[in-house]
Amino acid sequence: MKIKSQEIKQLNITVLFTEIDHTPITAEKMREVFGLSEEEKKKSPFFEIPGIKSLIMPPEKQKDISFEANRLRLNDKSGKEPKDSDLVQDFYKAFENLVDKTKLVAYGFNYDILVTTEEPVEYRIFIGEKMLSILNSGVLSEGGMRMVYRKDNKRFDLQISPIVGQPKQFIAHLNVHYDVAKIEDFTLIQNQFVQGYSEIQKIISQLEK
Repeated sequence: MKIKSQEIKQLNITVLFTEIDHTPITAEKMREVFGLSEEEKKKSPFFEIPGIKSLIMPPEKQKDISFEANRLRLNDKSGKEPKDSDLVQDFYKAFENLVDKTKLVAYGFNYDILVTTEEPVEYRIFIGEKMLSILNSGVLSEGGMRMVYRKDNKRFDLQISPIVGQPKQFIAHLNVHYDVAKIEDFTLIQNQFVQGYSEIQKIISQLEK
């Protein structure tokens, strides 16, 4: 399978806590914490429903930040690589100003990559022979896979998903999960964010072999 191109559809940092107190999380506070100008504040809608508070950054930033019962989610849909994204800086601002750091449980990085191939995807490469035997001479139209594994004290969750009606494209998703109760160095977090992206790049490149 020859890879023609890749496109980052979304980068995400998800942080787990035992709980999050939503009381101090207001639209005004979030806009202040993330350093929005007066003009940017007018273009950053704030949504609140039971259990969820979310700030949509101005359109040119293509980011949003959400607080759930025990999760902080930060999304970047700008297409930037992790080394150029300021998502970790946003994580730092939220962690220092909007949550109780002592309730931290874990954090993880999510990468969603749209992969385009030169020829229609051979879905058989994602499926083991035992499962393929179920076809019983039938024709495989689409297929994907999910694999959860541990390496270097991290948990990886890899998913390959076909796109209906797009035989030359699929989505490669990787989650890299860290169980931690304390963060002291956000430079390390940035390095881990970049390393996780290198991991999914390595996986995609292996699909060409």
